[in-house]
Amino acid sequence: LRSILNFAAKGGVYTSEPIRYPHLAGTSQEVQIMKLANYNQLEKFLIDNISDFHFGLLLCMHTGIRIGELCGLRGGDFNFTTETFEIHRTISRIRNTESTPEHPDTKTKVIIGTPKSTSSLRTIPVPRQLLSLLQRQHLSPDEYLMTGTAHYTEPRNVQRRFKNILEKCDLPPVTFHSLRHSFATRCIEKG
Repeated sequence: LRSILNFAAKGGVYTSEPIRYPHLAGTSQEVQIMKLANYNQLEKFLIDNISDFHFGLLLCMHTGIRIGELCGLRGGDFNFTTETFEIHRTISRIRNTESTPEHPDTKTKVIIGTPKSTSSLRTIPVPRQLLSLLQRQHLSPDEYLMTGTAHYTEPRNVQRRFKNILEKCDLPPVTFHSLRHSFATRCIEKG
């Protein structure tokens, strides 16, 4: 709002007396990036103990997709001819504003919808090192990548399992979203 009003004042559109704005404390947290050694250790563990879920984590590590996008991936989203996959759905848990007689106390609900923005609808190449692992998944078009079944898993379950894997590998705790930041960092490091 402050930027808009300042822009209007500079353009002569808004000529009111200056407004004093309260200072709002930011809640931004430091961006977490996994150290390369920890990243490599996690990758090795996932490959050595490959499963549908572990493959999903590897895919996220090597493409930077969001957790909701990962949860929404199904077998039909992968194209083995072009060696790509498409992001066109995301799974989220949101506040439930509709109370029903069957579930009067349900505070949240899971929705399957489109990604965050139109630029989030995209086709991504499957990293070469993951192609053979993907082909071993044998997913039907309607099966979800993370479960290998027709039933999805939601982001909070992925976060919980990710935390357990980090503990099992004796790695420092980081958020799941740090995989996205770590992917971006590795891309920058490689030019």
